[in-house]
Amino acid sequence: IPAFADWPYDGKQFWDAESLCWNGRIEREVRDSIRAELSHLQGKNVDLGAGSVCYVPHSVVVDFSGEMLHLNPAQEKVTANLEEKLPFADELFDSATLVFVVNYIKNIHQLLREAHRILRANGHMVIVQASSVSLLHKLHYKNTMGDAELRVLLGKLGFVVKSEQKDVGRKLLFIDAEKIVV
Repeated sequence: IPAFADWPYDGKQFWDAESLCWNGRIEREVRDSIRAELSHLQGKNVDLGAGSVCYVPHSVVVDFSGEMLHLNPAQEKVTANLEEKLPFADELFDSATLVFVVNYIKNIHQLLREAHRILRANGHMVIVQASSVSLLHKLHYKNTMGDAELRVLLGKLGFVVKSEQKDVGRKLLFIDAEKIVV
């Protein structure tokens, strides 16, 4: 198929193709558990790197893959590159979620700084990371940041951070970072 001639190495082609099976990559019970863990988020949420799944109701979902967004059930969808400035005004959102996305971003510092910019005071950013992924997905990792590195980076950006490893059918890391304005 010419549109996927460089799959799996081309990131855009890879994630567009993944849209066809992304919902099945993670068990329904695990996705439901993630939704439950994120249910405390109130107000307007932005889901950065949302893919084809919406975890927080009434989210604005953002992804660079139009194919992923096409399958996402959210009402508000924005196609954007998370490696660039986000197309949102300052302090627009009450919360931000990054579910299974952090390691696929080259300049994670810049993305987290942008998330800080678009969050309101005392807004929460929740990062969810898997403890292991397939070799095919690891092929697209742009960084290997884990809990300790993310906690330090988020602290430097002006967040108060809590993190916890939880077994929700899979071992996942949940990082909750609250934007503190001094």
